[in-house]
Amino acid sequence: MLKQYLLYGQSQSLMYDEALDLIQSFNIDEEGQSFYDLAEHSFDDIYEDMISPPFFTDKKLIVIKHLEVIYEDAFAKQSLEKFLKSSPTDVVLVMMATHIDEDKTFRHVLDLYVEHHEVLLYDESKMMQMIRTSFEKDEIHIEQKAVMKLIQRISSIPEQLNTYMDIIKTYGLKEKRVLEKDIDTLVPLPLEDNVFSLVDHFLQHRTKNVLSMYEDLKNKNEDPIKILQLIGRRLNDLEDTKMLLQENKNQNDIAKALQVSSGKAYYMIKEAKTISLQTIQTYIDQVAHLDFLIKSGRIDKTNGVYLFLLGDLDHA
Repeated sequence: MLKQYLLYGQSQSLMYDEALDLIQSFNIDEEGQSFYDLAEHSFDDIYEDMISPPFFTDKKLIVIKHLEVIYEDAFAKQSLEKFLKSSPTDVVLVMMATHIDEDKTFRHVLDLYVEHHEVLLYDESKMMQMIRTSFEKDEIHIEQKAVMKLIQRISSIPEQLNTYMDIIKTYGLKEKRVLEKDIDTLVPLPLEDNVFSLVDHFLQHRTKNVLSMYEDLKNKNEDPIKILQLIGRRLNDLEDTKMLLQENKNQNDIAKALQVSSGKAYYMIKEAKTISLQTIQTYIDQVAHLDFLIKSGRIDKTNGVYLFLLGDLDHA
């Protein structure tokens, strides 16, 4: 009996990279490999391929992205369950989804017949080893501080790690070394981290710093609506952190629950302890209200975010 596989997580790129490693281990010829995306293909067509015998090889491989599309389709799930229970000897399935369906019957079938695990969005130790191995292969020394800075800057966009490593290697090829200052030059601070810092200053009532950072983001042509959304997400994370602390959860528990690094969880805990839950929820309500005002055309998005950061939404 061949194994079937399900990878689930928030990063399609990281899941696909792991899927490719699986594919190489199966040693199935390319003629026997089929790739589908349920966001684009009909499950009926995929299922027809699943139950058809392989033509060119002894075994065939079928890769399915966005399996979560069928979670609301009872007939499709029943068909997949039937296939998995049949324990095929000539077909390997590699499935990818954003999450596992909560349906108990379907989950039971997965537990019995499918090897499944979560592909974490951010794994600091794995990423560190990957970076060091990659640079050593090209005989380029990268200092520890540079590795940590790179991880910090791409933590919210891990799928772009390889792209930035190629840029950094090209830059460091002549000197055969990469320093922390090189990362500062080559890898921009993500918008999410800029907003992370902006919210920190906002909660500490450092109005001058907040407005300066907002002006800088506007000068970089960042959309005020996107900035507001990230502010809201950051406040929601702080609310979750506050509630998890009340449940006596530790730093590792909070990092896992919010899918952030342990280091970022440390700062979130530190910040959450300086502000009341009621204050955080008040700001969350203000963000939701401002979002409504902007989308209903009652206020300009740039000015609306400006007034929120000033604490002056009453004049919106």
